[in-house]
Parts: sequence; C-alpha cells; structure tokens
Amino acid sequence: MHGNGWEWCGDPWHPNDLDAPDDGRSWLDPNAHEHKKRLLRGGSWSEAARDCRSAYRDHARPVNADDCFGFRVLFPP
Repeated sequence: MHGNGWEWCGDPWHPNDLDAPDDGRSWLDPNAHEHKKRLLRGGSWSEAARDCRSAYRDHARPVNADDCFGFRVLFPP
C-alpha cells in the first residue's frame, strides 16, 4: 500500500507525536473545526520514494481534495 496515496487520519494536525495517546486512540482536539488541517500519512505516487512510508506525516485541510488523498477504513478488533 505504501506510495499508492496519502491516507487521511482522524487526528487533527500536530507538529509532533510527543503527547499523542499511546493506546491507539485518535488524538482528537475538541476545539478543532472543519477547516483545521488534518493528518495525512504514507506519501503518494507523486512524492519522493523516501517519503512513501507509513511513518511519513504531512497535513492538509479537508476541503483541499487531491487525486492522491484517500483513506482506509478500520474496524475495531
């Protein structure tokens, strides 16, 4: 899957992961609104090869659609 497209995450953008939950929950921000930047992971076919990995992070506003943005649906165990 790496490099096929950026994957939207449920988390609002944070510049680092220092205070992120360590139990798999989304790092939600009750003050976030629909125009706040959201986390993207994984890189896409339009990025450099070194950036096509699941740990690579970027951000965009949800209204900024792009043909290399997608999402993966996960169900709880």
